[in-house]
Amino acid sequence: MDPAQPQISASSWSRPLVRVAKDMSIDAGLVCVLIAAGLYGARRWRLARVAGWLGLAVLVMFASPLTSNLLRAPLLRAGAELATTANDCSGHPGPVVVLGGGATAAGLPAFETMERVHAAAGWIATNHPALVVMSGGPTTSAAAEVVTEAGVMIAFARSILGNKAEGVRFIAENHSLNTHDNAIFSRDVLHQESLSPAAPLRVVLVTSQVHMPRAAATFEKAGFEVCAVIAPEVPPAAGFVSESGWLNFATARKTSTTLNEWFGIAGYWFGGWL
Repeated sequence: MDPAQPQISASSWSRPLVRVAKDMSIDAGLVCVLIAAGLYGARRWRLARVAGWLGLAVLVMFASPLTSNLLRAPLLRAGAELATTANDCSGHPGPVVVLGGGATAAGLPAFETMERVHAAAGWIATNHPALVVMSGGPTTSAAAEVVTEAGVMIAFARSILGNKAEGVRFIAENHSLNTHDNAIFSRDVLHQESLSPAAPLRVVLVTSQVHMPRAAATFEKAGFEVCAVIAPEVPPAAGFVSESGWLNFATARKTSTTLNEWFGIAGYWFGGWL
C-alpha cells in the first residue's frame, strides 16, 4: 500500500449505524426479532412461525460449542502458524504495537484488552523494547472524548510492569476504531517518530489468536513487516459465565466474536484492506 495515497478509514463511518448493523447480524438483535415475531404472530401467520423457529435455531447454534469450534478452528490454526513463523519474536528490535479490544467509560480495560496487554507486558519485560504503541480509539460511551482504549491500555501495562516499564516509551494511538485504523494510524505514529517511511516498518504485533490473521494481513498491506505475538485466551471462571455444558451463553458470546472476525475478513477483502 502506498503511504502517499489517501486511505479510506472506518473512523468516518456512522458509529450508530455500524452498531445497529452488528447488532442485527452478529449479535442478538436479529435473533430477538425473529423469536418475537414467532411469539406475536404464530397463531395468525405461517411466516411468523417460521421466523420464530429460525430464531430459536440460530440461538441454539450460537450457544453450541460445536458451532463455535468449527468457526474458530481455521482462525486459531492460522494465528498459531503466524506465531510459529515469528519464532517467539526473540531478539526482535521492535517497536511493539498492541491492539485494543475495548474499554469502559470508567477507564477499565475490557477482558480481551486485558489478555492482550498481559501478553504484551510479558514480552516487554523480557525484551525491553524502546518503543511501544498502544492502539485503540475512543470508547462508545458518553465519555468517548475523554476515555480512549490506548490510554487505558498504557495505564494497565504500567500497573503490571511496575519498575520494568522504566526505559520503555509508551505512545497512545488513540484514534482507531477498527483494525484497518490500527494499521494506518500506527504507521503514521511510527513515521512521526523518525522511522524511515521508505523501508517496511518492522514491528512486533500483539493481539488475540483469532484476530491475528486479519490483523497481520492488514498491517502487512499497510507496509509493515509483522512479528506475531499471540495473547493467550483466559478461560472464564466457573459460575454464570462457565463454558461447561452443551449450550451456554459464554459459548454464544465466543461464537458472536468469531463471526465478527469472519465478517471482518470478508469486508476487508472486498474493501482491499487485506
